[in-house]
Amino acid sequence: MKLKISYAELHTGLFLGGTNFGTKLDSSKRTDLKMTYDKEEKELVIEWNGKTAFLPSTSVASYQVFEEKKPEEIRPTHKSHPQKRGIASAQVQTPMGHVFQGEGAGQTGRG
Repeated sequence: MKLKISYAELHTGLFLGGTNFGTKLDSSKRTDLKMTYDKEEKELVIEWNGKTAFLPSTSVASYQVFEEKKPEEIRPTHKSHPQKRGIASAQVQTPMGHVFQGEGAGQTGRG
């Protein structure tokens, strides 16, 4: 049985196909990195840049099985109908007029 792997951590660093991966392999950060774990052979198979590496299970500290995410229903986080407000204007009609006209008139409501 072969499992598709999304993340693996190794006991020692990996150098494959001219790239030093270190000990943490994450296929979400490197899209061309393909990892599968063969349970029958007990080894992690890593493919990168046309090269393949076979690591025994004793070299693998941990791994995570790839799980495809299902698209979730998008729910609005705010009201679907915005409140109607008056037209804001920065112009005043008279020297005594308020700068902001319309509902709220520029007040914070902390009267």
